[in-house]
Amino acid sequence: LPLGLYLQQRTHSRELEAALRDESRARELADEARERERAAREDAELEAREAEQVAGFLVELFGASDPGRSGGAELTARELLRRGRERVERALVDQPELAARLLERIGESYSALNLFSEAIATHTRALELREKAHGAEDKRTAFAKLALGKARRLAGHTNAPELLREACETLERLGASSSTLGVNAQLEYGVALSEFGRVAESLRALERARELSSGLPGDTRRVRANVLSASSAGWYTAGDYARALELSREALALLEELHPRPHPARVGELNTLASTLTELGRFDEAQSVHERLLKEARAVYGAENAATVLFEHNGGSLQEARGDLAAAEATYASGFERLRRLLGLPHPSTIRALVHLA
Repeated sequence: LPLGLYLQQRTHSRELEAALRDESRARELADEARERERAAREDAELEAREAEQVAGFLVELFGASDPGRSGGAELTARELLRRGRERVERALVDQPELAARLLERIGESYSALNLFSEAIATHTRALELREKAHGAEDKRTAFAKLALGKARRLAGHTNAPELLREACETLERLGASSSTLGVNAQLEYGVALSEFGRVAESLRALERARELSSGLPGDTRRVRANVLSASSAGWYTAGDYARALELSREALALLEELHPRPHPARVGELNTLASTLTELGRFDEAQSVHERLLKEARAVYGAENAATVLFEHNGGSLQEARGDLAAAEATYASGFERLRRLLGLPHPSTIRALVHLA
């Protein structure tokens, strides 16, 4: 062949080969996309079925509190949860994932009732089930560690941060850190570090949570609000009250948008805002926020919940800062006695209340 024709055919051949490679790669990508879509659909269907089973179990469980179905006896919440846990263990031996989900719900309910020993035992069992079913390197196992770590934090156990760190590291290895679960794990880890006085580490974890949250798809207001709220508390603990105030106001604005009525997240942020204003010497603003805080806390938790008592106890700091030492002493004394009754003397919140009183 003439050289020009040969080169032209060679060029056409290469273009054809490139086109075929591109077409083959496009088919592979389309197949991968279809496979991901199929897997996501199956996961969503499984999630929906399990959620329906969880809801059905909980409806039946709480229906047992009806005296007409419990032999005329009124069951306490503690007894109801105990029976629920026993039933899960007995009836779902062959469904470990569903059993773990239900145990995690029951564990959360125990924590809400300040029954921390029962909460930790229940979450520990859920983690055992997930590790046996899925192994250590699995998102579901990491979630169980997160739930148990949070229960330990609420109980004041100093080993909580290490378990939460393990959950974060597992999610990082699985490439799942840039997910809502990954952000929440980093947040919980940061909060735990802060509560146990590891402030510098806490701020690093919270900054990592902020970085991860910026890449989440869809409506991220809830996650952003959680990140801002935890960060405001972290900077408050670090003593940077101006930074804490800025973040707290931003968090509260988002939370009010998300929750038009009193909500636990809103209550927690009002507490941070009131404390920050007190430290900045803006006492009138702090008093106004604190009054709103107590009103919303009682609406959300009730008057005799440990959270409400803690918020009332915190009002002593404002009274002390204003120089009303007699009122502050009375507030601290009342808070300490009620926390000792609700949480026990070894709990960090009770100890801190005693320190304030002293």
